[in-house]
Amino acid sequence: FGDSRSCVWVGRVEHEFGNKESGLSHIRTLCEKKSAYACYSLWEIYKSDKSGDEGLNDQRAAEYLQKSLSILHGLEDFDSSLTMFEQACETDNATACLNFGILLEQVDKKIRAKEMYAKGCELGSGAACSNLGYMFQSQQDLDQAKKQYTKACFMDEAYGCYNLSCIYSKEKKIDLSKQYLR
Repeated sequence: FGDSRSCVWVGRVEHEFGNKESGLSHIRTLCEKKSAYACYSLWEIYKSDKSGDEGLNDQRAAEYLQKSLSILHGLEDFDSSLTMFEQACETDNATACLNFGILLEQVDKKIRAKEMYAKGCELGSGAACSNLGYMFQSQQDLDQAKKQYTKACFMDEAYGCYNLSCIYSKEKKIDLSKQYLR
């Protein structure tokens, strides 16, 4: 009936329990037809494949992740988009720094993504401050996370206020939690 996720799972089941190459071929065909889920599934398969040439599997995994992200974000070419966002960020465009950071984070270049979020935040992007706060929170650096979320909140970025409220709630600082939730 045209449900691409179901079609992908037909390929995954074939790959896992039947003919590996036939299953991969099925999923590749769907990926070529611009199914982000199919491309992402190929990333998962190659990323977890420990048989054969690990370097080649890692390279294939990276290619399919980029293809999946390109489709998901409506980008013609992932690498070109990265370059354009990077160039725009270098001209102090806060939104470009945010977008560049998002794409970098999605391809697991977290250190560079953090730098771009920091720059975007300095340039006035509340969303960049919020994303930076989330990265600090993921690393259990709650003091830095709170600082970034506070900046985001004062820039009218709702996610920053919400995330700050959640941290204060976990710290049993209910009045502060309510304040930022409002």
